[in-house]
Amino acid sequence: GTGKSFLIVAKKCLLDDIWHPKSGEIMCAIVAPTGIAAFNVGGLTIHKIISATNRA
Repeated sequence: GTGKSFLIVAKKCLLDDIWHPKSGEIMCAIVAPTGIAAFNVGGLTIHKIISATNRA
């Protein structure tokens, strides 16, 4: 309720526009420790971004 997720997404859009304003290429990834947190900000989990697997 305080706008944390909104602020994270807004900063990502700003960084993408600064780095590659015309390409539309995603240069900044939003990463979160849990699936719910990643979902809330439209990002990926830490394990997904580094392609970690469970080797148990």
